[in-house]
Amino acid sequence: MDKRFRNLILAQVESVVHDKPPGRDSLYDLLKIATPELKVHAVDNTSQRESAYRSLKILIHPDKHARALRNEPNELRRVTKVFQETSAYYNACCARLAMESPGMSSNNSLGETTMRTNDHTGFNNDYTTKSPRTKSPHRDFDRRPSNISNKRDFRPPSVIRVDSVRQSGSKLPAEFDAYQMWPFMTSMVKGPDNPDGGASIHELAWIMACRAINLRGAVVHGQAIGRAYQVSKKSNELDKYKAVDEVLKHFGFVCRSQLRRIEDIKAEIYEHGPVVSTSFHLSKAFYSSTPEAHKFSHRQVSKAHPLIITGWSMASHGEMWCVQALTGEPFEIGTGTFFIHCVC
Repeated sequence: MDKRFRNLILAQVESVVHDKPPGRDSLYDLLKIATPELKVHAVDNTSQRESAYRSLKILIHPDKHARALRNEPNELRRVTKVFQETSAYYNACCARLAMESPGMSSNNSLGETTMRTNDHTGFNNDYTTKSPRTKSPHRDFDRRPSNISNKRDFRPPSVIRVDSVRQSGSKLPAEFDAYQMWPFMTSMVKGPDNPDGGASIHELAWIMACRAINLRGAVVHGQAIGRAYQVSKKSNELDKYKAVDEVLKHFGFVCRSQLRRIEDIKAEIYEHGPVVSTSFHLSKAFYSSTPEAHKFSHRQVSKAHPLIITGWSMASHGEMWCVQALTGEPFEIGTGTFFIHCVC
């Protein structure tokens, strides 16, 4: 895409997303950037609205600009941010439409979008007007927790409409890195004080569960987290759980499902962020030959060793998972090896 055309499109999108409260008129202004012939009544038609939105996403998706901007990282970050903000803004506009049409069936895509907003975040995005003393006409969206201060941080595209990937059979990208999609993710969980001594299965369960919560929390909130879930310092509490899902339940989180197919794992990462493999087997042969051995706990050799999966890539010798183990340092492992995809 020509640089001048890209800047024009991005500037138009930013003008709507940053300066106009979510609603029917602003959604129309947003969609007609990519579909100038769109009629205003099309905003209330699910299929026409989503068709126009797909056209807009094609124009601003980071993958469409990655090659042209490979030497301009700041501009690529801008494109990624605009794409994330636009997705969240579209979702907020759809939620506003649903509020204005309470009789609308929840079976259509608009109803699904509204439910997804509430289920994944627990609060709606906050859009402010330029005058803080004037009561906002979109007050219903002013529900951010007090510890989130940046009013222009939006939910990313992962929790909006990408669920359709599984249902429609659309192809996932050949490579995907959660840290490129959501660069504000940070685990904020340290490994054991003495990594040479390894970590017990109890410590590993806490470390991996807390990392997963922090990473996914950043994705849901659309920004870096300010307070992190950490490994318990209480010995009676630490020794109580030896599985990742047990630690998650301790904090009040319940896994939606166990993923056992590579395509399902990819779709989950692409939609919602990193996942945890609890079936990876740290074989003795692999541990003794890999240069990544120091990133694992040697106490789990010949046993299951949980891993965080953050994406996938293509190497000359095949497809690879992008993973993190005990230390949190990234490395890669073949997608079909060591039972890594059997239970996530």
